[in-house]
Amino acid sequence: MLSGCCIDLEPDQISITPVPVFEYLSVRPSPGIYTQEEYVEINAWSPLCEANPGCIFLSIDPFPLVEPGDFLTVEDWMERITVMVDGSIVYGIEGSQEGLVFTTASFGRPIYDPETNEIIAQSPDGSPFTLCYSAPLDVGQHIATVIIVTTSGSQFSYSWPVTIVD
Repeated sequence: MLSGCCIDLEPDQISITPVPVFEYLSVRPSPGIYTQEEYVEINAWSPLCEANPGCIFLSIDPFPLVEPGDFLTVEDWMERITVMVDGSIVYGIEGSQEGLVFTTASFGRPIYDPETNEIIAQSPDGSPFTLCYSAPLDVGQHIATVIIVTTSGSQFSYSWPVTIVD
């Protein structure tokens, strides 16, 4: 489920509209049914999850969510992201609410004012970035949810089922 709303801006400002979730977010594990072994194997490539029986990874490209005036860092974006499983907040591997972050070696993409050609916003350097949250799951159906809040306070959320079987 994706939710969000339009932001009312003056006619001389760029308008922001809801963005389809696939344009800025991918999740791992994807919606589906997994044995506990498969769930742990999904994340076996990550040394950060070796000590944890399961993790949720979010790959986020904040560019479609950037608003005029945004010059945020990856750390700023991390503070705007909440991950929940079955209604409870999932914490990062080190115990903070923020997940561990993997960034790319890239520069942020700017947004230009069409009339003045000035940079009015920019996605953070290092994006898209991936966040890792510790999320061991028992047998049963679970609902994972990610919520991202923009500068203006709009919330974008995506929920997906992950079922663990024997």
